[in-house]
Amino acid sequence: MRIRHMLFAVPLILSLAAGAPFAQPVTTAPQLSNATLTVVVTGATTERGMIGVAVFSTADGFPGNNEKAARTAVQPRLAPVDSVVFRGLAPGQYAVSVYHDLNSNGKLDTNLFGVPKEPWGTSANVRPSFRAPKFEEAIVNVVGSTRVEIRVER
Repeated sequence: MRIRHMLFAVPLILSLAAGAPFAQPVTTAPQLSNATLTVVVTGATTERGMIGVAVFSTADGFPGNNEKAARTAVQPRLAPVDSVVFRGLAPGQYAVSVYHDLNSNGKLDTNLFGVPKEPWGTSANVRPSFRAPKFEEAIVNVVGSTRVEIRVER
């Protein structure tokens, strides 16, 4: 038994004696984060409230779970057009959801069945009748400086 353990230990001891580290750190190339996404929100009919924007890099959480979004922003409603700029994104595919928080409570209010009671929209202005939009339907290819216009409505 001891000889077997020693056979495994000899290469380790020799490599350490030669100055080789036991575990070498893994290095990866830095990911470019130079893309900018400008989200222009149209269709808001009142100047009150807040505009919330969520940028998703995967389908997980899209369109309504902002905790799973890659980036989020909430700002006071500006007239006549609202825009939010997200800088430093990695180039790639994203989907965006937007809502007009009329009562400024920090969330998109829904009814008992989960249907939004406040104006909302997604990239590609996808609005299915009996379900939430899917990530694949709302994809925006972000490369360099990208602009997307999203219309909010009830």
